[in-house]
Amino acid sequence: MERAIEFLLQNRAKFDTLLGQIAQRLDQTAQQLDRTERQVAEMRMQLQGHAETQSEFIQITTTAIQALSEAQARGDERLRERITELDERLSERTSQLDEKFTARIAENDKKFSEQIAQNEKEFSARIARNDEEFRRTIARNDEKFRRAIAENDQKFSERTAKTDERLNRLAALVERHISEGRNGGA
Repeated sequence: MERAIEFLLQNRAKFDTLLGQIAQRLDQTAQQLDRTERQVAEMRMQLQGHAETQSEFIQITTTAIQALSEAQARGDERLRERITELDERLSERTSQLDEKFTARIAENDKKFSEQIAQNEKEFSARIARNDEEFRRTIARNDEKFRRAIAENDQKFSERTAKTDERLNRLAALVERHISEGRNGGA
């Protein structure tokens, strides 16, 4: 029995030790929980401040956007008026320029026609001079060409005569050689 009591006492001592450790941990957990609650409270206050700031920012942004929209509408209206005014001025100016341009085209067309007529006369005169010069050049070259052909014909005739003479001598030689060979010569 003593052993049982001793066993119970040892277990009781272990239990008391564990119970003390648990109580200590429970105190630590309670302290941690208190810190966490304080941090959550601080976080709530910060979030509330951010929410208020966000709400103010949204109001300011909405007001600014409305003001910008109104300003843009006014600007668009002024722009439309200005565009209409410029369009009218542009149409008027285009009409004036069109008239001036048409008059200048007619004037330039007349000058151009006169210049073409003048150039045509000068060109015809140049063609006539060039045509005459070309005929004279052809006549000179034709004479030179006829002389060259006559000289070449004469040289060709002389060469042909010499070639015929050589062929005749060769034929006579071959004939003599053949006839001597039949007659028992050489």
